[in-house]
Amino acid sequence: MIKKRNVALPALVLSLFLIVAGCGEKRTGPDEKVIVARIGNYEMTVEDFKNEADLIAENKYLSDDPAKAREEILDEMIVKKILLMEAQAQDFDKDKAFMKEIERYWEQALLKLLIKKKSREFSSDIIVREQDMKEEYERMLASEGSKAGSFEDMAPRIRKNIVRRREREAFEKWIADLRKKTAVRIDKKVLSDIRLRQIGGGDGQ
Repeated sequence: MIKKRNVALPALVLSLFLIVAGCGEKRTGPDEKVIVARIGNYEMTVEDFKNEADLIAENKYLSDDPAKAREEILDEMIVKKILLMEAQAQDFDKDKAFMKEIERYWEQALLKLLIKKKSREFSSDIIVREQDMKEEYERMLASEGSKAGSFEDMAPRIRKNIVRRREREAFEKWIADLRKKTAVRIDKKVLSDIRLRQIGGGDGQ
């Protein structure tokens, strides 16, 4: 029997919403299209370098010396590109598993872009009054007592919490509205027959 789906909001989408930040500050320097390095037939532009550097810097400890940090990032990017070129030479880019991985990345990239756009829209509409902050502070005092600190010290954190909460509420409402407008039907019989390795030791499908 096929029934309309009614489940909780996707955890991945909500987690992406919580980590999405606003646009970064504009950086100055060489033209974005200038070539900073050539690896085989590949030309790495300043824009390529900056985009990859942001990802590397988030997940790796770098030297405090800016010049050394740039060299470390570039060296890692060169090694990565050389390995990718070798993988292509061995036709790994035509592998079915590779194509599936690319599809997953593409989907998450689209989600991140959409959520970043909606986050900016929601935050621009939020107005936090001092009365809202005082009411929030009173709730904090009730639960934390004197550990909460003074209102003046806590004001920035209180305002941030209110903004985040209202953004999340607006985001959840937006998704709920989208779900109402989208026809979703699930075959419960097919779903019940699927066996996952993580559940009950069954075979995955």
